[in-house]
Amino acid sequence: RETQQMQLRYKQRTIPYLEEHEYLDPQFTAVHMTTANGDEVCQVAEAGCKLVVCNGSIGLIDGMIPPAVPFRQAGGVVGLGSDQAAGNNCCNVFNEMKLMALFGKMKTQDPTAMPADSVLRMATIDGAKALGLDAEIGSLEPGKKADLILVDTRHPTLQPFISEPFNL
Repeated sequence: RETQQMQLRYKQRTIPYLEEHEYLDPQFTAVHMTTANGDEVCQVAEAGCKLVVCNGSIGLIDGMIPPAVPFRQAGGVVGLGSDQAAGNNCCNVFNEMKLMALFGKMKTQDPTAMPADSVLRMATIDGAKALGLDAEIGSLEPGKKADLILVDTRHPTLQPFISEPFNL
């Protein structure tokens, strides 16, 4: 609806409007960007803007997949959010990481498009960068605030570890 309203009101799409008014800079953080076309995604990333995606709401509620993969490919920083509990039934960063990995692969039809280490980065340091807080949080470094979660990978739901071929 936003893009349609922008075109009716200002005779242009949202990203060109923001560019014309000099809003696209490293201080700008976009959210979702599901209706941005490929050129607009690159334009926002190349301007140094950040992107926050909330797959649990925009993906599950509206059936849309944010352009996290092309935004990152254009050099942009993507952070994960958890938009609303009322709409998607949770505010769980592990759920958001899972959805990011799945949706990124589905959107690109490439099973390597969104590896676990990239998704973990989006949930930690890149999320902090998107908020402009990377000097204070987002990584384990001296002088930074931190929460630490330990995951016991011996638990059955966090396995299997495949140590030998299973498909001969």
